[in-house]
Amino acid sequence: MSWFNLKENTLGTLPCNEDNKLITESNELINSITKDWNKNKIFKFNNNNLKIQTYSKKINSEYVVARVNVFPNDENHKYENFIHYLIGAERNPNQSSEWGVSDNYNHTRFEQNYIKVLESWEPLEFSKYKEYSKLVDQDGNYSEQYKHLKDWIGVKLVYNIGPIFNKREFNEFIFIQPPILESSFNKKIHPENNSEVSFVISLVAKPLQDNNNFVNGLYCSIERIKLNLQTNEIEWAMMTSSDAKGSLPLFLQKLGIDKSISEDVPSFLNFITQ
Repeated sequence: MSWFNLKENTLGTLPCNEDNKLITESNELINSITKDWNKNKIFKFNNNNLKIQTYSKKINSEYVVARVNVFPNDENHKYENFIHYLIGAERNPNQSSEWGVSDNYNHTRFEQNYIKVLESWEPLEFSKYKEYSKLVDQDGNYSEQYKHLKDWIGVKLVYNIGPIFNKREFNEFIFIQPPILESSFNKKIHPENNSEVSFVISLVAKPLQDNNNFVNGLYCSIERIKLNLQTNEIEWAMMTSSDAKGSLPLFLQKLGIDKSISEDVPSFLNFITQ
């Protein structure tokens, strides 16, 4: 799991999901949060009706924080809304049990509706990276070693973190896995105890060019939506490591990151019930 860190990735260093290796490792990391991570603060919202336990752990020398919340699959917490707006996926109109992603940028596009500090975003075009020409053939198709790059996209996001700080630019490579049965890659799962899981994996991307107007920050995360097919409950879990850089020291960032990832939950719930 050495790929989960705050080191800048180029196209050539992005991990491959061959044999579901990437989502298997992501699944194991998410499953470990409530088992052996340190418990941090509990945040309360909506008149204490929504409580969010935060966690932390050192992974690959990075300080990582996380949260895990479970919701009933009901009118206020529709599973389809979690998948559509967090993953960017839709059900196949011809096969309701199958999901697909028609536009991999939908995930980021929807984030602007519930992440208050996300000011703007734009795609990172892979063809503009210097090494791109070495990874494709004369017809523009990825060589065998780099065919997995078609599963990734790149985005540049601008965050406005407050009036006294410069805006932050985060460059990310994003991998999206629409819902699949957990038993399809986790052989420990008995079919009678199956769940449907989906992932958004974000890794640090090397900027295409320097932007003197913003401070370049670093961000990586794993987000998982899980529908327990026995209890019909939705679990929304995420883990992240980041460094906003600039004049904001890491120890101050650590004080605020738990609150920041917790505030996204009520903001998203309000968004999908509007």
